[in-house]
Amino acid sequence: MARVEITTANFIDLSTTTEDSAGIVIEGMTLNTLTVGTDNGYYFTFADAEGFFMENSTGGNATFTIPLTEPDDYAERGITFADKTFVVATAKHVFYPVDSRFKDADGKVNIDCDVAGKISIVKRYAIK
Repeated sequence: MARVEITTANFIDLSTTTEDSAGIVIEGMTLNTLTVGTDNGYYFTFADAEGFFMENSTGGNATFTIPLTEPDDYAERGITFADKTFVVATAKHVFYPVDSRFKDADGKVNIDCDVAGKISIVKRYAIK
């Protein structure tokens, strides 16, 4: 299999969500279930995303992995990058901001999971 794109049409638009005393209500967000394994998850455009939610509704820990692209000449200088991993416990949600280190040469962020974890992407907003 191959990673599948999550387009901006499927991003969470916080301007259309409700809020209460606890903060923004995200109960109705659409979650995308990842296919298990390396290169089988999702990708999204870095420039359009502010952050992402990870959810684990499986029976054990879920490890989400974002492969990091190593800049040119780093390997020959003895510098190596470890992929970014997030371990999410059963029945937990984790929010993480999108970091420029996550994007690949094409400006995409790739994310995989070792179980059928779920993600949802938050749309980026321009400050006027």
